[in-house]
Amino acid sequence: MRIFTGLLVSLIILESQLFGQIEPRAILDKVQEKYDAIEDYKVKINLKVDIPNFRMPNKNMQVYYKKPDKVKVETSGFAVLPRFGLVPTPAIFLNDSARATYLRSFREGSTLYHVIAISRAQFDQNRADVFLRINANRWTIDRATIEDRQEGTTEVNITYKNIDGFWLPDTTRIEFNLKRSIPPVERPNVNQPFGGKERYTAEDDQPVKGYMTIIFSKFIVNRGIKDWIFKEE
Repeated sequence: MRIFTGLLVSLIILESQLFGQIEPRAILDKVQEKYDAIEDYKVKINLKVDIPNFRMPNKNMQVYYKKPDKVKVETSGFAVLPRFGLVPTPAIFLNDSARATYLRSFREGSTLYHVIAISRAQFDQNRADVFLRINANRWTIDRATIEDRQEGTTEVNITYKNIDGFWLPDTTRIEFNLKRSIPPVERPNVNQPFGGKERYTAEDDQPVKGYMTIIFSKFIVNRGIKDWIFKEE
């Protein structure tokens, strides 16, 4: 029993020492490398939004992407799709002033996770700090928490499926915890064909919670997409 206990303690110490040597940029690079191999994709998206005072019906979209940064969204009417609502990569959250910090590692069952914090320069008073939970078994971002000093906190949870060797989103669930509600908007009418702002009182200026659900289907990856697809009509 003493031998077993001693061995267990040694393994825990060894794992802790290994975690202490982790370089955050190396972890982010491993995630990015997986998606840098994607030259293009197209995917169907179903978008559902449940945010107080934000009126948008459920949307079906066709999304096209071509490396390095060409994106086209086909849908009817008005739609809002956050950038991190597509394929989440570290590049979305990094810029020249960003600083990455390794926070901790832990296991859930057989899955090893690393938690990395990304923050902007100290002098940026409006900065948003990002906390990424990275699945080290497949090198994906399984959760992103975005803490914005002005707007509030957003948590993004992603489930994946393997398509042609790539782990791509199956469902993305976004929870918005806003510090203040969105101003209510009047529906369009004869006098205001595009709608207008309703009277916004102090009682309306309260914290509010909302959700966005993005369901992906029919991913087609690296089959080639012509440049003319991205030309504005």
